[in-house]
Amino acid sequence: MISRREFLAAATCAVSIGGNVFAADMLAEAPASAGPKVYGADFTGPLPSSLYLRGRLPPSGSEEATARRIINAAPRSTPLAVMRYFAGLRDVNRDGEAYNAGWASRWNPVIVEFYRATDDDHSGDRTPWCAAFLNWCLERCGYDGGTRSTVSGSFRKAGGLTRSPSVGDVVVFKRGNTGCRGHVALYLGRSGSNYRVIGGNQTDIHGHSSINIRDVPFPGSGLALHSFHRISAFRPAVSPRPIC
Repeated sequence: MISRREFLAAATCAVSIGGNVFAADMLAEAPASAGPKVYGADFTGPLPSSLYLRGRLPPSGSEEATARRIINAAPRSTPLAVMRYFAGLRDVNRDGEAYNAGWASRWNPVIVEFYRATDDDHSGDRTPWCAAFLNWCLERCGYDGGTRSTVSGSFRKAGGLTRSPSVGDVVVFKRGNTGCRGHVALYLGRSGSNYRVIGGNQTDIHGHSSINIRDVPFPGSGLALHSFHRISAFRPAVSPRPIC
C-alpha cells in the first residue's frame, strides 16, 4: 500500500491534462436506495476549486487491510474478469463509502493501488484514473502492452486497431477535437446508438464516479468514439509508450 508520506509527497490540488485542469474528488451522494455512497473525480471535466482539498486524509489501518484483501482477491485471468470483479464489489468503509469509488475526505487505498501500474506523477485518487485502472488490470493478468500512463489518450495509438470489436476489447473515447482528453474502458457491446463499456472513474446513472458498466456517450459527457483495439494486441510490450 502507498504510505501517507508517499501520497502527500505526490499530491497536488489538480493535474493538468491537455491544457485542462481536472480537480479533486467530486462529492455527490446517491439516494438512500441506490446503495453505498460513491465519490470520485469525474472524467467529464473540471470541478469547482472549493472541492480541491477533498480526499487528502489517509485511510485507517483497518481500511488499508480491507483494501489489501480486496486487491489480493482480484482474478488474474483476463482484464475483463478483473473489471467485473471490481464493479461487483459491495464492500464499504466505515462511512459507508464504496471501495470501488473515490471517497469524500480520505484517499481510497484500492484506487491508489492502481497507480502502481503507471509511471506518471499523480495526486492519489484525486487524479482521473480510468487509464491507471486499465493499466493495472492488464498488468494483473500478465499483459505487457499497457501504456503505463494515467492519460486515456495514451491508448489511442496502441496496437490491435479494429472496426469490429469483441467483448473485452479496449475502447477509447476522445473529448473535443484536440489534446488527449477522453476516456478508456473495455467494450461490452452496443446499446442503441451508444457503446456499453466497463471501466474505472466513469459516472454511473446517479452521476457518481466509480468502477461500473455504463453506456457511452451520454448527454453532457462530450465524449465521442476514437478507436477500438483488440485486447490480444496488449500481450507484446508497447515501446516506446504511445503518445496521442
